[in-house]
Amino acid sequence: SIKPIGYSFDFINAEVIKNRISISDGRMLLPDDLSYKILVLPDSKTMRPEVLEKIKELVYQGAIIMGNPPQKSPSLQNYANADRTIIELSKELWGESYDGTKEIVDFGKGKVIRLMDLNKALNLVDIAPDLKYPKGTPLLWIHRILGDKDIYFLSNQSDTKISFDASFRVDGMRPSLWNPTNGTSRDLPQYSMDGIYTKVPLQLEPAESAFVVFGKNGEGLKDIGIKNYEEFTLLQDISKNWSVRLKNDQLKIDEEFELDRLQDLSQMEDETSKYFSGKII
Repeated sequence: SIKPIGYSFDFINAEVIKNRISISDGRMLLPDDLSYKILVLPDSKTMRPEVLEKIKELVYQGAIIMGNPPQKSPSLQNYANADRTIIELSKELWGESYDGTKEIVDFGKGKVIRLMDLNKALNLVDIAPDLKYPKGTPLLWIHRILGDKDIYFLSNQSDTKISFDASFRVDGMRPSLWNPTNGTSRDLPQYSMDGIYTKVPLQLEPAESAFVVFGKNGEGLKDIGIKNYEEFTLLQDISKNWSVRLKNDQLKIDEEFELDRLQDLSQMEDETSKYFSGKII
C-alpha cells in the first residue's frame, strides 16, 4: 500500500534480517543506528525456513510484523521437510490470525498483523507519524538517532521558498538548525511541546536542505518572543529607475544613461556598456 505521510521506510533483504537486526525497546535496530518499529513482509507465499525462524525470534523479543503467513519454501534444499517447517512456524507465529480469524495477534513481546492497509495497521498498533507537516508541502525527509540526539534531514523539493510548521515526534529536547553546506548551527528558539510532538516553525529556500537536530533538555515553550527566522522590512525598492555613469579616464569614457531596471551590463547591446571596464557610478 502507499506509504502514509509522516512515516519513513527502507527496504531490507533476508540476509539483513538474519544477520544484522536486533531488538531494543520494541524497535528493530541495525548496527549503524537505524531503527524501525514495524517490518512489512512481501506479499508472497514463500519464505526460507531460516528467515522465518529469525522473524519468529524478533517478534518474540518485541518486534511488530505485518504480512500473510508463508506456505512453503522457495528452495529445493531439504525439500518437503522445509515446507513442513514453514507451515509449522507460520501456524505458531500467526496463531489465531493464521486462517484470518483475527487481524492482529500477540506473540511473545511482539505482534503479528495480517496484511492490510498500512494506515490501518499503524493505527492498530498505535504508531504515530514521525513527522507531521501540512499536506502538499514539497518536502523529503529522513530521521536518524545518533547517541542522545534525534537528527532529521529535510529537503525542499521545489524551486520556491516554503514556510511551514513541522511537528517532530520528539519530546523534552531543544531543536537546533544545522547547515549541511558549511557545518554552522544555531538554536531554534521558537518551538512548543505537547508531550508527544515538538512543533517548530521552519523555512527552506528553493532546493535548500537542512538538519534539525534535537539535543539538550528542553521545556514546553509557547512563545518566548524570539522568532526562528528574521523578519525583514522593505526599506527601499532598488530594482527600478537607475542613473548609471560609466567613467574610465584612461580610455576617455564618460557616459551617462538611464535604466528602467537593474540588469547585467554585459548583456546590453551597446558595446561600450557591454565591454566596459572601469568605474560605474
